[in-house]
Amino acid sequence: GNSTKTGQLIRSSIKSSVHTMALGKCSLTVVVVGGGGAGFSGWSGGGSGYVSWEEVTISRSVTFEVSVGGGGVQSEVRDDSRELLVEAKPGEDGRESNYHFYGGDGYSGGGGGG
Repeated sequence: GNSTKTGQLIRSSIKSSVHTMALGKCSLTVVVVGGGGAGFSGWSGGGSGYVSWEEVTISRSVTFEVSVGGGGVQSEVRDDSRELLVEAKPGEDGRESNYHFYGGDGYSGGGGGG
């Protein structure tokens, strides 16, 4: 059959509902990205949010509750029965230890440091 692919980029913490309609069995891939970590005093970067995804099969109309994490906050998607379908952890903050600076861990690895 026909398939439509859509996406949405969100830059701050929000909660939203996404309404879907299925005529028969439909498969969709739900992708979430956790919020990024904070940098440390301009010397080390925060880690990018982790990425998670889940393939979901629906056969009826479903409203998904989406919580998109801003900086340092996880993101998650729940179905209309409040069941957690997928979650993504936030990136870690940059830090300092004994005058050594360390970037926060995240999806794309540890952040740079000085």
